[in-house]
Amino acid sequence: EKALLGHEVFVRFIRGDELLSAAVVLPMAERLGLMPQLDRLILESIASANREKRFSGKLCVNLSVESIQANGFMKWLDSYLTSQHKLAASLVFEVAEYGMKVDDQSIRRLSKLTRKRGASLAIDGFGLESSAFGYLSSLPLHHLKVHRSFLRDLDRSPDNQFYLKSLAQLVHNRNIQLWLEGVETEMEWQQLSNLGVDAAQGYFLGELQSKPVERCRSAYNSRL
Repeated sequence: EKALLGHEVFVRFIRGDELLSAAVVLPMAERLGLMPQLDRLILESIASANREKRFSGKLCVNLSVESIQANGFMKWLDSYLTSQHKLAASLVFEVAEYGMKVDDQSIRRLSKLTRKRGASLAIDGFGLESSAFGYLSSLPLHHLKVHRSFLRDLDRSPDNQFYLKSLAQLVHNRNIQLWLEGVETEMEWQQLSNLGVDAAQGYFLGELQSKPVERCRSAYNSRL
Protein backbone atom coordinates (compact mmCIF):
# COMPACT_ATOMS: atom_id res chain seq x y z
CA GLU A 1 0.00 0.00 0.00
CA LYS A 2 1.31 3.43 -0.94
CA ALA A 3 0.98 6.42 1.32
CA LEU A 4 2.49 9.83 0.71
CA LEU A 5 5.12 10.49 3.34
CA GLY A 6 6.53 13.74 1.99
CA HIS A 7 8.41 15.42 -0.81
CA GLU A 8 12.01 15.94 -1.77
CA VAL A 9 13.07 19.19 -3.36
CA PHE A 10 14.86 18.81 -6.69
CA VAL A 11 16.47 21.89 -8.21
CA ARG A 12 16.46 22.69 -11.91
CA PHE A 13 18.10 25.71 -13.53
CA ILE A 14 16.70 27.67 -16.46
CA ARG A 15 19.07 28.83 -19.21
CA GLY A 16 17.00 30.36 -21.97
CA ASP A 17 14.64 27.61 -23.10
CA GLU A 18 16.85 24.92 -21.63
CA LEU A 19 16.30 23.23 -18.26
CA LEU A 20 19.57 22.23 -16.62
CA SER A 21 19.79 19.54 -13.97
CA ALA A 22 21.56 20.01 -10.68
CA ALA A 23 24.22 17.54 -11.84
CA VAL A 24 25.27 20.08 -14.46
CA VAL A 25 25.18 23.23 -12.35
CA LEU A 26 26.22 22.12 -8.85
CA PRO A 27 29.82 21.20 -9.77
CA MET A 28 30.27 24.73 -11.13
CA ALA A 29 28.73 26.24 -8.00
CA GLU A 30 31.07 24.14 -5.87
CA ARG A 31 34.15 25.27 -7.82
CA LEU A 32 33.09 28.90 -7.46
CA GLY A 33 32.33 28.57 -3.75
CA LEU A 34 28.66 29.45 -4.27
CA MET A 35 26.97 26.50 -2.57
CA PRO A 36 26.04 28.39 0.64
CA GLN A 37 24.34 31.11 -1.45
CA LEU A 38 22.53 28.49 -3.53
CA ASP A 39 21.31 26.50 -0.51
CA ARG A 40 20.10 29.73 1.07
CA LEU A 41 18.21 30.69 -2.10
CA ILE A 42 16.48 27.30 -2.17
CA LEU A 43 15.39 27.55 1.47
CA GLU A 44 14.14 31.10 1.00
CA SER A 45 12.11 29.94 -2.00
CA ILE A 46 10.60 27.11 0.03
CA ALA A 47 9.57 29.50 2.79
CA SER A 48 7.96 31.81 0.24
CA ALA A 49 5.99 28.96 -1.33
CA ASN A 50 4.94 27.62 2.08
CA ARG A 51 3.40 30.96 2.99
CA GLU A 52 1.11 30.66 -0.04
CA LYS A 53 0.23 26.99 0.42
CA ARG A 54 1.52 24.84 3.24
CA PHE A 55 3.34 21.65 2.37
CA SER A 56 1.96 18.34 3.62
CA GLY A 57 4.22 15.75 5.21
CA LYS A 58 7.97 15.98 5.44
CA LEU A 59 9.96 18.14 3.07
CA CYS A 60 13.46 16.80 2.38
CA VAL A 61 16.10 19.32 1.35
CA ASN A 62 19.72 18.52 0.49
CA LEU A 63 22.41 20.63 2.11
CA SER A 64 25.95 20.68 0.79
CA VAL A 65 28.92 19.99 3.04
CA GLU A 66 30.34 23.34 1.89
CA SER A 67 27.30 25.13 3.31
CA ILE A 68 27.35 23.53 6.73
CA GLN A 69 31.07 24.25 6.99
CA ALA A 70 30.43 27.98 6.47
CA ASN A 71 29.86 29.87 9.72
CA GLY A 72 27.89 32.58 7.94
CA PHE A 73 25.46 30.06 6.46
CA MET A 74 24.97 28.27 9.77
CA LYS A 75 24.18 31.54 11.56
CA TRP A 76 21.71 32.38 8.82
CA LEU A 77 20.15 28.90 9.06
CA ASP A 78 19.65 29.35 12.79
CA SER A 79 17.76 32.61 12.17
CA TYR A 80 15.82 31.02 9.30
CA LEU A 81 14.60 28.07 11.37
CA THR A 82 13.72 30.38 14.26
CA SER A 83 11.60 32.63 12.07
CA GLN A 84 10.09 29.67 10.17
CA HIS A 85 9.32 27.55 13.22
CA LYS A 86 6.18 25.95 11.75
CA LEU A 87 7.95 25.07 8.51
CA ALA A 88 10.98 23.84 10.46
CA ALA A 89 8.95 20.96 11.92
CA SER A 90 8.43 19.66 8.37
CA LEU A 91 12.02 20.05 7.18
CA VAL A 92 14.43 17.13 6.94
CA PHE A 93 17.92 18.19 5.89
CA GLU A 94 19.71 15.48 3.95
CA VAL A 95 23.51 15.46 3.91
CA ALA A 96 25.56 13.11 1.71
CA GLU A 97 27.20 10.28 3.63
CA TYR A 98 30.66 11.27 2.41
CA GLY A 99 30.29 14.38 4.56
CA MET A 100 30.80 12.23 7.66
CA LYS A 101 34.25 11.34 6.34
CA VAL A 102 35.06 14.88 5.19
CA ASP A 103 33.88 16.79 8.27
CA ASP A 104 31.75 14.93 10.79
CA GLN A 105 32.00 17.77 13.31
CA SER A 106 30.15 20.16 11.00
CA ILE A 107 27.39 17.59 10.55
CA ARG A 108 27.14 17.14 14.31
CA ARG A 109 26.90 20.90 14.64
CA LEU A 110 24.04 20.85 12.14
CA SER A 111 22.40 18.04 14.11
CA LYS A 112 22.41 20.12 17.29
CA LEU A 113 20.92 23.07 15.44
CA THR A 114 18.13 21.06 13.82
CA ARG A 115 17.14 19.47 17.13
CA LYS A 116 17.13 22.87 18.82
CA ARG A 117 14.90 24.40 16.15
CA GLY A 118 12.54 21.46 15.58
CA ALA A 119 13.87 20.28 12.19
CA SER A 120 15.38 16.86 11.38
CA LEU A 121 18.54 15.46 9.85
CA ALA A 122 19.12 12.52 7.51
CA ILE A 123 22.01 10.88 5.66
CA ASP A 124 21.69 10.61 1.88
CA GLY A 125 23.45 8.24 -0.54
CA PHE A 126 24.10 5.77 2.26
CA GLY A 127 26.24 2.75 1.41
CA LEU A 128 28.61 4.36 -1.08
CA GLU A 129 31.29 5.04 1.53
CA SER A 130 33.37 2.14 2.82
CA SER A 131 34.01 3.82 6.16
CA ALA A 132 32.48 2.46 9.36
CA PHE A 133 29.16 3.97 10.31
CA GLY A 134 29.48 3.94 14.07
CA TYR A 135 28.01 7.44 14.06
CA LEU A 136 24.56 5.84 13.90
CA SER A 137 24.76 5.27 17.64
CA SER A 138 25.45 8.91 18.49
CA LEU A 139 23.87 10.97 15.71
CA PRO A 140 20.08 11.42 16.00
CA LEU A 141 18.72 10.92 12.50
CA HIS A 142 15.27 10.92 10.95
CA HIS A 143 16.29 8.42 8.27
CA LEU A 144 19.05 6.87 6.21
CA LYS A 145 18.48 6.96 2.48
CA VAL A 146 20.27 4.04 0.81
CA HIS A 147 21.82 4.61 -2.60
CA ARG A 148 19.90 3.21 -5.58
CA SER A 149 22.78 0.92 -6.56
CA PHE A 150 21.65 -1.55 -3.88
CA LEU A 151 18.40 -2.05 -5.80
CA ARG A 152 20.13 -3.29 -8.93
CA ASP A 153 19.03 -6.89 -9.62
CA LEU A 154 17.90 -7.12 -6.01
CA ASP A 155 15.92 -10.30 -6.64
CA ARG A 156 19.14 -12.00 -7.77
CA SER A 157 21.45 -10.49 -5.18
CA PRO A 158 21.26 -12.25 -1.81
CA ASP A 159 24.16 -10.08 -0.61
CA ASN A 160 22.19 -6.86 -1.15
CA GLN A 161 19.07 -8.42 0.37
CA PHE A 162 21.04 -9.41 3.45
CA TYR A 163 22.63 -5.97 3.64
CA LEU A 164 19.30 -4.13 3.51
CA LYS A 165 17.58 -6.45 5.98
CA SER A 166 20.46 -6.23 8.45
CA LEU A 167 20.68 -2.46 8.04
CA ALA A 168 16.94 -2.12 8.67
CA GLN A 169 17.27 -4.03 11.95
CA LEU A 170 20.26 -1.93 12.98
CA VAL A 171 18.68 1.46 12.35
CA HIS A 172 15.28 0.49 13.75
CA ASN A 173 17.00 -0.34 17.04
CA ARG A 174 18.16 3.28 17.03
CA ASN A 175 14.74 4.69 16.10
CA ILE A 176 15.94 5.63 12.60
CA GLN A 177 13.90 4.98 9.46
CA LEU A 178 15.41 3.26 6.44
CA TRP A 179 14.55 4.77 3.05
CA LEU A 180 15.67 3.70 -0.40
CA GLU A 181 15.86 5.71 -3.61
CA GLY A 182 15.46 4.66 -7.22
CA VAL A 183 12.45 2.32 -7.11
CA GLU A 184 11.43 1.80 -10.73
CA THR A 185 9.38 -1.44 -10.75
CA GLU A 186 6.61 -3.09 -8.77
CA MET A 187 8.89 -6.07 -8.08
CA GLU A 188 11.44 -3.81 -6.39
CA TRP A 189 8.69 -2.17 -4.35
CA GLN A 190 7.33 -5.51 -3.13
CA GLN A 191 10.76 -6.82 -2.22
CA LEU A 192 11.60 -3.80 -0.09
CA SER A 193 8.61 -4.25 2.21
CA ASN A 194 9.82 -7.78 3.01
CA LEU A 195 13.30 -6.47 3.86
CA GLY A 196 12.15 -3.95 6.46
CA VAL A 197 12.59 -0.77 4.40
CA ASP A 198 10.28 1.96 5.73
CA ALA A 199 9.91 4.19 2.70
CA ALA A 200 11.08 4.54 -0.86
CA GLN A 201 11.37 7.03 -3.68
CA GLY A 202 11.33 6.51 -7.43
CA TYR A 203 9.41 6.85 -10.67
CA PHE A 204 7.31 3.76 -9.92
CA LEU A 205 5.90 5.60 -6.91
CA GLY A 206 5.45 9.01 -8.48
CA GLU A 207 6.74 11.24 -11.23
CA LEU A 208 8.38 14.59 -10.56
CA GLN A 209 5.70 17.18 -9.90
CA SER A 210 5.98 20.93 -10.30
CA LYS A 211 5.55 22.82 -7.06
CA PRO A 212 5.35 26.58 -6.48
CA VAL A 213 8.91 26.84 -5.18
CA GLU A 214 10.22 29.01 -7.99
CA ARG A 215 12.80 26.69 -9.60
CA CYS A 216 12.38 23.76 -7.27
CA ARG A 217 10.59 20.49 -7.94
CA SER A 218 9.50 17.74 -5.61
CA ALA A 219 9.15 13.99 -5.78
CA TYR A 220 7.29 11.40 -3.79
CA ASN A 221 8.67 9.62 -0.80
CA SER A 222 6.22 6.79 -0.16
CA ARG A 223 5.86 4.70 2.96
CA LEU A 224 5.98 0.94 2.59
